[in-house]
Amino acid sequence: MSCAGCFTGGVRDGKPKGTYEQLHGYRTYIAKPSKPHLSGSKILYLPDFFSHKLVNNALLADAYAEETGLEVIFPDIVRNGGVDPSWMPVFEPLMSDTTPFWQKLWCGILIIPLLPMMILGGPEKAYPEILRYARAVKASLPQGAKLGVAGFCWGGYGSTHLCKEAAVEGGTENLIGAHFAGHPSRLDAPKDVVDAITQRNVPYSVAVAEIDPMYDAKKAEETEARLRQDGVESGKDGKVFEIKIYKGSHHGFCCRLKEGEDEENAAAAEKQASEWFKKHLT
Repeated sequence: MSCAGCFTGGVRDGKPKGTYEQLHGYRTYIAKPSKPHLSGSKILYLPDFFSHKLVNNALLADAYAEETGLEVIFPDIVRNGGVDPSWMPVFEPLMSDTTPFWQKLWCGILIIPLLPMMILGGPEKAYPEILRYARAVKASLPQGAKLGVAGFCWGGYGSTHLCKEAAVEGGTENLIGAHFAGHPSRLDAPKDVVDAITQRNVPYSVAVAEIDPMYDAKKAEETEARLRQDGVESGKDGKVFEIKIYKGSHHGFCCRLKEGEDEENAAAAEKQASEWFKKHLT
């Protein structure tokens, strides 16, 4: 089950610059850079639970495209097109320790209509389609081009698991050339992250919110400890990874920050992702 933090945050001002197309069976937002890189590599953007309904996702895809010189592909792959941002204020009281019990109970009643989405729309259930879509994008790339993936919250589950996949079923070529996740959800940590780093040697980067019921600083530190225990070091034996913990940040800070909150860490995480993709995809 997702946490209340998966459904809270802020809505940014701004108008997306990309276009919408039907691609591999899904309505897809495509962000193109003003100065495309010659590599032909692309980035698959796997969103939070709000998907296309939250403008923040398209704006972040635009930013990645411009900063990396790579096309960013953002499919509307979340069940029912994602959750409407109008639900954010309903979940907000559940995040506060000072909210009276009766108010939390009332909020719990109000979100009952969303329960089917929360249960049936989880990333585990969507993963077969995420994998099919990613493989279709990879197959469409020019020779030598790589597919990067960026996953946030809901999308962090799929992005992490894609790192363990081949480009084609039973093949030897990696599906993913570089990975970034921001505050990923629903992971079996530290196992899923360790496997993503070690099974196919995909360059793996993650931005961790210090305060996060899904994957917090403690779980990130447990992941690092497991890697050390297994003798895995970044830069050795083909393994490349970075795990950055953002002090004071909460779940959602990469893509759903409220105005005036977490802006410095959100900007740093955006740079973390774009620099990672430039290093490993171009």
